[in-house]
Amino acid sequence: TAQGYVEQSLALSRRLHYDYGIARAMQILGNLAYDQDKISEARDYFLESLTRYRALGDQVGIGTMLLNLGSACSVLGDKETAHIYQQECLSISRAIGHKGLISTTSRALGLHALAHNQFDQARSYAEESLKITLALGDRSNSGFALLLLGDIAHAQGQVTQALSYYLQNLEIMVAINYR
Repeated sequence: TAQGYVEQSLALSRRLHYDYGIARAMQILGNLAYDQDKISEARDYFLESLTRYRALGDQVGIGTMLLNLGSACSVLGDKETAHIYQQECLSISRAIGHKGLISTTSRALGLHALAHNQFDQARSYAEESLKITLALGDRSNSGFALLLLGDIAHAQGQVTQALSYYLQNLEIMVAINYR
């Protein structure tokens, strides 16, 4: 199984004291746990991976783990801790110019702002995400940003605008055969 191979890689990396290999294996094990709805376990893997990436100074690894931790904490109901991780991820992502992380984290922060009825902030994050994904040609994530913009408009009673965003999202998802 994939997990078995990653565990072997982790054991070898530990034996060789190869911190990057340990961090990466923990990240992958966290992703596998998350995909199996073992969110607490995933969070623990992500935390250990984050510690390793911080020790290595790997900014992309740090940002990725902060984003993953934000997702895990959000699913576990700890929205405020999720928000802290997401804000730190956005700060690091902007500092290193990582457009993919900026876009995804902006969308997550937009969802948080929407949940707190901070509509202007939510829209700003969603628009930033959409702008980046369009520039990158990332149609799937452009669709998700449009969906968020639709949710924001809907929450503000702007039904026509919300419908426009939802239809744009639907067109993209059908075109890319999103499942």
